[in-house]
Amino acid sequence: MIFRKRSAFLWAIAIGLPLITLTGCFKTPTSTTTPPAITYVTVMNLAMQAPAAEVYFDNAKVSSAINPGTWASSYSSLTPGNFAVNFKKSGADSLMATISTNTYDSAKFYSLILYNDQPSSAKAYRTIDDFSLITYDKPYIRFFHLSQNTPPVDFYLNATKLASGRGLADNIITPEFNSFTGYNIGIYSVQAKLAGTDSVVASTNNVSLQAGGAYTIFLLGLTKGTGNNVLAINFIQAQK
Repeated sequence: MIFRKRSAFLWAIAIGLPLITLTGCFKTPTSTTTPPAITYVTVMNLAMQAPAAEVYFDNAKVSSAINPGTWASSYSSLTPGNFAVNFKKSGADSLMATISTNTYDSAKFYSLILYNDQPSSAKAYRTIDDFSLITYDKPYIRFFHLSQNTPPVDFYLNATKLASGRGLADNIITPEFNSFTGYNIGIYSVQAKLAGTDSVVASTNNVSLQAGGAYTIFLLGLTKGTGNNVLAINFIQAQK
């Protein structure tokens, strides 16, 4: 499977941005040292009709420019706390979307997702990524619809329909869609079909789902899109 524009962007580390620490940068604690409390965040920019974005926690800039169709390959760690997340146009002070102030708890995982709700506007939301029920005997999956101009779709692995009538960012109003569901180990064809029909709008083949993996499968791009905006299915395997 070839990731479409998959790349990790750099989180800022500087005096004045004390919240941010890169995963793996903590020294191994001694027996007399209490490990620091940390939480984990990753970002997906799937607002394909918007400019590159920069991420701010409250007023502190924490990322370089994130181009549309780009997502982090792993989580970054930060000190738990309460803050709003703002997406601003890269190189400008123009607010594109905001996630209202939330608590980011110790040892929890969050995805921050930017998407187009209209051709000329973007919105953002966060998911709480719960890996507590994941076991090592099977893969776990979830599906997101993030294509601004594509109607609701049914989600298939091979010939098995796993979800019906999934609409744009519907996991905001149905948080259960953010949960990972156990499935069978194997190599699959993944398809999105127009809801209630056999019309395939996007597909990808040879997706390997491995035991113990947690996979976010998502629809991105635009119906009748071309180039970077072509309608496609992609996935991320969660990595700390």
